[in-house]
Amino acid sequence: MKATEPRLTLADEPGPQRFEIGIDDVTAVRLTLEGAHGATDATHVAVAEVEFLGR
Repeated sequence: MKATEPRLTLADEPGPQRFEIGIDDVTAVRLTLEGAHGATDATHVAVAEVEFLGR
């Protein structure tokens, strides 16, 4: 299995953000947050929704 690791930068603003990756035959996805503006060891970061669309 070949792994692809695209890195995306999210905008610090409300509303949907769309990214087209263009990868076929996906069997697994891992979402890793490497940092968040204003986050500390005492706070939590949340992602409200992630949607994957096929063609």
